[in-house]
Amino acid sequence: MSAFLRWVAGAPANTDLLPRILNVVIFTALFSAVFFLVLDGFQTFELFRFVYDLGMIVIFGILYAMARKGRHFQLVLHLTTAAALAFFVWNFFFDAGIQGPTLTAFLILNTFIAILHRKGSSLFYGLLGLAAMGICLGVQILRPDWITPYSTRERWFLDVGFSYVICTVMVFIVMRMFVRLLGEAVEQDKRIQATLGQTEKTAVLGGLLSTIAGRAQEHLDTLGANLEKSAFWWHEGVPRARHIIGQLSPGQTVAFWMVLDEGLRAPVEDSSVRKVRLDELAVRLEQQGFPDPLGLTQRMAQANLIEWNPRWQALMGSDVGREAFFFVIDALTVEGRNRASSAAHSGLAVLVRTVAEYSRLVTEDQGFCPTNLETGLELVLGLFAPVSSQLEVVRRIRPVPPVTARPGQLIQVWTSLVQSSLRSMRGRGSLTVSLEFRGSQVIAGIFASDAGEPETEELSSLESVRQILQAHQGTLDVRKTPGYCVLEVSLPAFFPG
Repeated sequence: MSAFLRWVAGAPANTDLLPRILNVVIFTALFSAVFFLVLDGFQTFELFRFVYDLGMIVIFGILYAMARKGRHFQLVLHLTTAAALAFFVWNFFFDAGIQGPTLTAFLILNTFIAILHRKGSSLFYGLLGLAAMGICLGVQILRPDWITPYSTRERWFLDVGFSYVICTVMVFIVMRMFVRLLGEAVEQDKRIQATLGQTEKTAVLGGLLSTIAGRAQEHLDTLGANLEKSAFWWHEGVPRARHIIGQLSPGQTVAFWMVLDEGLRAPVEDSSVRKVRLDELAVRLEQQGFPDPLGLTQRMAQANLIEWNPRWQALMGSDVGREAFFFVIDALTVEGRNRASSAAHSGLAVLVRTVAEYSRLVTEDQGFCPTNLETGLELVLGLFAPVSSQLEVVRRIRPVPPVTARPGQLIQVWTSLVQSSLRSMRGRGSLTVSLEFRGSQVIAGIFASDAGEPETEELSSLESVRQILQAHQGTLDVRKTPGYCVLEVSLPAFFPG
């Protein structure tokens, strides 16, 4: 597997993370095109499908060759994004629209493409992709005769099955590369620490790798689960919409759109408030004589509906109305999953960019140079937070002058101090990070509430931090009181001239 990964993505020593991810994305598109060309050749020959498959092979083949040369990364990335959007629109119309796997496959592919772009380009292409999907879905609803359905059930099974398999494999490969990059960063840090006589102190970096891998897996699990359920909705639910709405009376139609509108506008309540309101909803539904009020409450909760509107009652008087009501519930549930997927996509994109920057800083020895402390602190906080729903991270960052430092070594300092604080807090409480200028010193403070007694490993890590800071003419001050801990770093400010 490792040899195949190097063959597809490029050797880790010669290729950065983002170009390697792009290589995997383009190779996946190229392999898919070859597969479907062979598949279509064994089935009924259709000229437009042959042209489509051959066009994908030629275009993505050229892009893959350009990408493997390691030149013009941004150009190849923009061309790949444009090609993916074009083929998505074509495939939507000629492969059964929402009945096919096009939307799901495109969302996964677009996730990785958006990760690779710079922030502005990522936002532009994300909005462009959403606009393209919106137009395609509008055409599906208004002019379904423009969509070419599957010719056979077997064709649907092969198309959907292969698309999900290839997307899963792509996600696996990219995340294997992602975790491997972190492993390489940790190994590099071990070598750096060994030269300082501090090899035994690198357990903190191993913990960082574990934390990041766990956060990435959470994002991927959210994306995978929600995409699977959303795909089922598009395949089974949406085609019933016109039939369901067409059976409603005028009063029921008004109630139908009212439920949908209120569900889309409903705010997400705090967990404690939400629980109280859901208990009240279950009692009210039981008082009104609904069968299985707890089950109905759970379904409404998934749709973020935690209050019953009496005007919805018009839907509950007939089988047709109840079918429409639960159709709206399912639609709102899918919308909530889409929002969660969007948040997971954004979190994964930020995480990958942060890891790439972290790896660059800790593995490149830039020597002593003017260094911005806020950049390093934010980078480390981005890797660790949030690690728990019971943990609050507070930033009190003021403008400060730079310091003269080795940036990679200061990253190690912030990593050790933040992780030491989080361990002592045991995943709960408030972690406050401050940055201020006092006299000629830049002071970085980490305040951990609900902190327990430090373990031996943490004390060893703090000693390693002190040695790094001594080489920078800085100090570490540790102040502890019951349930509270302050770690304060002081470094001399840098003033040009």
